[in-house]
Amino acid sequence: QEAEPFSRSMRNVVYRRAKGADPTACLGTRVNVYEEGYEWINHSMFPVPHDEVEDRVTIGGPHCKRPYSASLLNISAMSYGALSGNAIHALSKGASLGQFYHNTGEGGISTFHLKGGANLCWNIGTGYFACGKNSGPNGARKFDPEQFQTTASLEAVKM
Repeated sequence: QEAEPFSRSMRNVVYRRAKGADPTACLGTRVNVYEEGYEWINHSMFPVPHDEVEDRVTIGGPHCKRPYSASLLNISAMSYGALSGNAIHALSKGASLGQFYHNTGEGGISTFHLKGGANLCWNIGTGYFACGKNSGPNGARKFDPEQFQTTASLEAVKM
């Protein structure tokens, strides 16, 4: 068997261990997370009871025909093109059970999004999926106002 040389990172671990130093190399950020105005979410060692926390926000004002009470935690955008139909269906079903919304991602709305029963945040990307059609010989997509209205009117589409 031929021997392989140690990588630089492995060599650094060996040197640090030989010197009795901590071999752990932490990864981090160059952003000053202690700077005023920088925000993040910490885990709570002593969480308050769930019923004392406002965990929903109403989207849409008094003139909105279909205001929506959105959870503060939802499923973020993951395109149908990036995940299988079964994965999209499972996420949609979980969102429905948990009473939060599922952002469709740029892949638009698929039958798997609808089959799961979740409230949807419809992400309209450059491909105009579920609101466009192919136009011309090069396959470029063009916005279709009628298809947009039909899709936007679906009961599952909340935003």
